[in-house]
Amino acid sequence: MNEWALYGFTLGAAAAALGLLFIRDVFHAALALLACLLCMAAIFILVAAEFLAVTQILIYAGGIIVVVIFGIMLTTRLAGKPESAPSRNRWLALASGGGLFFLLARIVVQTNYIQPAPAENSGYIRQLGVLLFTQYSYAFELAGLLLLVSLVAASFRAISKIRPHA
Repeated sequence: MNEWALYGFTLGAAAAALGLLFIRDVFHAALALLACLLCMAAIFILVAAEFLAVTQILIYAGGIIVVVIFGIMLTTRLAGKPESAPSRNRWLALASGGGLFFLLARIVVQTNYIQPAPAENSGYIRQLGVLLFTQYSYAFELAGLLLLVSLVAASFRAISKIRPHA
């Protein structure tokens, strides 16, 4: 069952990544990227890399995609028309991505995977989590606040350049 779920999420990530090549609307492309990132997080969970999965969801799916969608919505509202990104190199990207896929698939098939023994000192991730949420939590909150203020300032600056008296 676990193996089929891994194959399913792998196909979902590949389909979302291929969707990025053919989707012309930038907002829908950002949603396809979000789907790809969430499928990758699910793959990390299935291969017992929970820390990477949580990091993938918090940083990429939760943070960067929200900023991208916010930027798309802001530029669409200011310009008054939906944002579209035409792609002229679609077939070149599909061919190079397909070649890379077959190269990686060949490597995966030919590799002998050895299951490592469980480490005795596996509490490092727990200690890292405790440190991040206790001793270093103010630094992360301050960095998040700084990013939010800079995003709002950039959006007001963009509005003032388009409408000088706004």
